[in-house]
Amino acid sequence: MAAVLLVEDEARMRDIVRDYFTAHGLDCDLAQDGAEALDLLRDHAYDVIVLDIFMPNLDGFQVCASVRRESHVPILFLTALGDEDAMLRGYALGCDDYVVKPFSLRPSGSGGGPACPRPWRRARRARRSAAGPSPWTSPAEAARYPAGPSRSRPGTTTCWNA
Repeated sequence: MAAVLLVEDEARMRDIVRDYFTAHGLDCDLAQDGAEALDLLRDHAYDVIVLDIFMPNLDGFQVCASVRRESHVPILFLTALGDEDAMLRGYALGCDDYVVKPFSLRPSGSGGGPACPRPWRRARRARRSAAGPSPWTSPAEAARYPAGPSRSRPGTTTCWNA
């Protein structure tokens, strides 16, 4: 089962997205702010991070930059901040996709289930089958995937473009 970290400070939005993910067979951990997300990331390996930008303590940009120093787990920004400069900043920091609120969950499920988990599973299989650890493997990823992650170039991912 794909493991998702959902980082969202608005309880209602967090519950809606969590319920959708779990209804489609995804294991979803929750964080209310950036600091809590980084704590969870130290102890758990995730297949994808869904990240808001406007949050207390550490904002989503800070969390994204911190994660990218340690790992290449796919990051999707899910935020109300929809201006072009924010999107470009998110991509420059290493996010894999950027979705602006309000959004619809239905298009991703139009094929009978969410479209995103299929690439997550492919990426997880690639990480498990790759030989040797990469220099950006976090300790949590190394413990979860003893064979190490895939050797993709920094700043690229096979998850969202597969």
